Amino acid sequence: MIRVCKKCNFSKEIAYFRKSKNCKNGYSHTCLECSRALQRAWSKNHFISLKKSKLKYNKSTKGIEKNKQYYLDNKQEIDAKHADYYNKYKDKIKYANLKKKYNISKEDLDTLYTRCGASCSICKLPEKENQGGKALHVDHDHKTGKVRGLLCNNCNLGIGYLKDDVKILESAIEYLCFYGATFINDPVEII
Repeated sequence: MIRVCKKCNFSKEIAYFRKSKNCKNGYSHTCLECSRALQRAWSKNHFISLKKSKLKYNKSTKGIEKNKQYYLDNKQEIDAKHADYYNKYKDKIKYANLKKKYNISKEDLDTLYTRCGASCSICKLPEKENQGGKALHVDHDHKTGKVRGLLCNNCNLGIGYLKDDVKILESAIEYLCFYGATFINDPVEII
């Protein structure tokens, strides 16, 4: 069976047309080639709205379930691709995250390292001796977002647990000075 495409006006076999419930004979008025070209043009012109609807679908229950199932079916392959990508672009990812999180560049980070001598700004422990050579953390003020310096993991957690509050830190210093080297097990009179 031969059909004429309404877009290119060529006569083609029916196999070159999409099936369509909207047409009388059950096949589209445009051939597959023209349909694809029209679809590409439409997608190009509606890129932003398509992206928004795709994001909306992915956040919907149906989209989440579909994505979850796809991940479970292809877990090893996906994880291997992610690991390869991360290893290939490790530094690029690190500096992109620093830029996004703290608005500092690679050069700013290098300046911080030079300023603190590649050691923790509080305990002065060199980075190489810090928990198996882990990188120093970028410390920032949680209220203003401004970067203060570089800290080892312990010092960063310590001031974080003490809520970056100078009064609490002073109270901790007083506590340590008051008790000195005495411990709970020592027979000490509680005042």
